[in-house]
Amino acid sequence: MRKKFTVFASLHEDSNVGWIWIPPIVGFTSRDYINIAIPETGKKIICICRIIDRNFHYRYNGGPRKKINDMHTSIVIPAYYRDRLGSLETGQEYEFEIKKLWSRNYLKKIFALLQHPDNAIKMAVWLALWSIILGLAGIIIGVISIFK
Repeated sequence: MRKKFTVFASLHEDSNVGWIWIPPIVGFTSRDYINIAIPETGKKIICICRIIDRNFHYRYNGGPRKKINDMHTSIVIPAYYRDRLGSLETGQEYEFEIKKLWSRNYLKKIFALLQHPDNAIKMAVWLALWSIILGLAGIIIGVISIFK
C-alpha cells in the first residue's frame, strides 16, 4: 500500500521499542511485521506495527505535544526509525510504502530484530545466531570425526 501520512514523534515510553504506530489499514493487525519504505529516499526498515486506535489516539493527544487530528492519515514513529528512514521531520507529510511481511518469513523477522532500537535485543539475536553457527560447526566436526 502506498499512501501519504503525516509523521508524529512517538511517546516517551515507545521511544526504545521496535514498533511504529500506523492507522487502521485493511489486512494489517497489531504486532504484524511490516516492511516500510520511503520511495522518495529509497530507505526502508522492517519492524512491528501497532494500530492507532481510539485509546492510543486519546492517550497521545492528552500530553503537551502536537495533536493527532486525523488518525487515518497519521503515522507515529520513534526517532530511531525516523533517522533510519532518512531523518524524517515530525509534522511533515511523506509518502510511505507499507507492506505486510509473510508470517513465515523468519529471515526478515530476524533482520527486523537486528534493526531493533534496543541494544539488548540486538545483542541477544547476535548471540543466538552465533550459537546456531557454533552448534552446527560442532555437529559437522563430530560427524567428520566419527567417519575418520
